[in-house]
Amino acid sequence: MLQADKKATGRRLEAVQKALGCATVDDFADRLGLSRSRLNNWLNGYHAIPVDIAARVLNLPEMRGLTADWLYYGVPDAMPVKLFIQLKALEEGLDPPMGDGAEEADRRPSASAERLSVSVSRRKATSP
Repeated sequence: MLQADKKATGRRLEAVQKALGCATVDDFADRLGLSRSRLNNWLNGYHAIPVDIAARVLNLPEMRGLTADWLYYGVPDAMPVKLFIQLKALEEGLDPPMGDGAEEADRRPSASAERLSVSVSRRKATSP
């Protein structure tokens, strides 16, 4: 059985916060109906995110297609490619790629999704 890395899960949760446009932890906590301190414990990787809280995140309309496998383990299977690339960039502290990406919205990532994300990350890192 896979064991979730609490710190990595916290980074992915922070990527979701950024993708939602929540500028502060308070904004994100309000959005999820949580206290700031409780959310901070998960963002900082002090505690594992309970399943009921993960379900709140997964059910946010803007996060349609987000999976528990990605949130807990970083596995992008069954996620829309566009969402995965956006969240992966945010998780790594990069600006997400621009463009409408409409043709990608309905596709699911294959084994090459991770390579695509790394390629995007490298391009952003070497851009002036």
